[in-house]
Amino acid sequence: MDFLRKRPVAIAITVVVVLVSTIAYFRAVNSWIYGNWQWDGVYTWVYTFNRDGTGTRGQPGNFETFIWSSDEFNVLYIDRGIGTPRGEARHEIWVYSIASNILTLESRDEAGRIHSFRRR
Repeated sequence: MDFLRKRPVAIAITVVVVLVSTIAYFRAVNSWIYGNWQWDGVYTWVYTFNRDGTGTRGQPGNFETFIWSSDEFNVLYIDRGIGTPRGEARHEIWVYSIASNILTLESRDEAGRIHSFRRR
């Protein structure tokens, strides 16, 4: 009978350990994208991903703000907010990869749209 009374406690502890591990994993996955990234092209275009899920992008003097999140599959979701100019997408979906301090964004909204950014 003691085994039956201890079993719910063991299950509860297991659930807590799994949840804490999952949260730590997702924070680790997303932590690589935090920071400032400058476009690897001709223009001075910068993305900033803050730890609180906010961000900015654009050129000096012309930045727009957004809210971002990502998942374990390296899918980046950007919400540009209600102030998005008419005719432009408010929500964007990108697949990202990071290698040698280069962030590559590949649009899931526009086929063939790929950009690379260097960590600043």
